[in-house]
Amino acid sequence: MQEPQLFLGVLVDSLISTLLQGIDPKKKALFIRENDSSCLECLSHQDHAYLGKWAGSIRSLEELLLLEENIRSLLRKLLPELNNKPELQLFPVYHLKRE
Repeated sequence: MQEPQLFLGVLVDSLISTLLQGIDPKKKALFIRENDSSCLECLSHQDHAYLGKWAGSIRSLEELLLLEENIRSLLRKLLPELNNKPELQLFPVYHLKRE
């Protein structure tokens, strides 16, 4: 059986989706790139879209909190209009289907 990979990300709800549609594609490409650990990545999982990062080799709570802050920092730069602090979800992914 395939080992799961952990992903930490925010659910792309209607507000985030609308904000993303209004962003210049060049700016979006600076923050969202597949297979680039310095950027956010879009992931489709169980019929939902998420924006976040692979947790990879996280071994401690401190490392997880650093990853969370990194994701939040990128989200603030990409979507400054997003005033609230969206909830991040950590979940295992067995079969990858990337957007």
